[in-house]
This record gives sequence, structure tokens and C-alpha cells, in this order.
Amino acid sequence: MADWYTLETIRAQWREAPSNDDVLQQVLDASKASVLVYDNGWSWRRDPSLSVDGDGNTIDFPGDYPEGKVPSSLVMGQRAQARNLWNANRVNPQNGDVGTDTFTLQPFPLDWVIKQIIRPKSPFGSFG
Repeated sequence: MADWYTLETIRAQWREAPSNDDVLQQVLDASKASVLVYDNGWSWRRDPSLSVDGDGNTIDFPGDYPEGKVPSSLVMGQRAQARNLWNANRVNPQNGDVGTDTFTLQPFPLDWVIKQIIRPKSPFGSFG
């Protein structure tokens, strides 16, 4: 378990982060919101220490995770989504690519890799 990224913690792991604190906070907030919407309490329901009270009653997902109880996969998804959002804001409007050399990157916010980090699918699919 972990905590959501703050300005300080994200800067320690993302050297190319926006230098403006307000812009970076907006990117972090938007990426956290994207992750929470996609997760939709999935991680909450899978963890009985969060979703079941002392009497064995199920606790509905409150919309966010308590401090120190954010699943690491969601925090990792927040960082990846923040980078994608920032890169999406820097794309070339003529062709949608980032970069000026032969090799360019075309970002897709909340792509399949981030979705897999947040809410992994069974490696074998489903039967039936």
C-alpha cells in the first residue's frame, strides 16, 4: 500500500515533470481522477482489510482510498497517466507526434498498459 503522488514525491521520480507547480498539480489531479474512475473500487473490493469492517459487513467504496492504503498499482498508474497527459499536451498539432527526430511518440491517455496496471485482466481470459 502507498499514497497518491504529491508535488514532492513525483518530482523525485519524474525529472521531466512540468516545472510549474500549478500545472503539475493539475496533471496529478487529472491522472488520479482517471485512475480512480477506471479502478471504480475494483482494488477496494479485492482487499478485505479495506472492504470489510470488524463485524464482517461489506463497506462500500467511498470514492478514494484512505491515506496510506492506496494500492501500489494505482499509484503506479497515476504516475504513468500523468506522464501520458503531459506528453499529450505537448504533441505536434499537425501530426499528433511528440519528438522531432526519426523516432517519435504518439501518446494515448489511459492506454491499455495503464489499464492493465490498474485493473489486471486474468492471464487466461474467462471461460463460459
